[in-house]
Amino acid sequence: MFSLNKVLFSGLGVMLAISVFRYLGVSAELDEARDSNEQLLGTIQSYKNQVEMLANNLVNAEKQNKRLLKERTLLEQIRAKHLAQLTSIENKLQTTNSQLDALRLSTNETTKNWANDCVPSAVISVFKYANARACNQNSRTN
Repeated sequence: MFSLNKVLFSGLGVMLAISVFRYLGVSAELDEARDSNEQLLGTIQSYKNQVEMLANNLVNAEKQNKRLLKERTLLEQIRAKHLAQLTSIENKLQTTNSQLDALRLSTNETTKNWANDCVPSAVISVFKYANARACNQNSRTN
């Protein structure tokens, strides 16, 4: 009935079938692992691209920061010059006002009347066309 050859061949057949099923299972797992590996490589490349882009953005931001710092320094210098000019103008105005007050309190009646009288609007309208440099060039017109 059962001969040793039949049992041996049946055992070998079963072992072969088990080996084939295991091979197919391991082959499928290997394919999944390869696909997963390719996805991970794609993700790594994506991260590398993002790192490179961020590094470029950082370089550009540093350049812009340096430019803004230079502009800030320049604006501070301009503001300081403006403040100095404003202070100078205010000092000149104060000096001129004190000189005008002195003329208004003068003992000479002609000077006193001239300093206290209103300036005609025709004279004021000419001031915007006046050029101080032209008057200084020719001493006869001063």
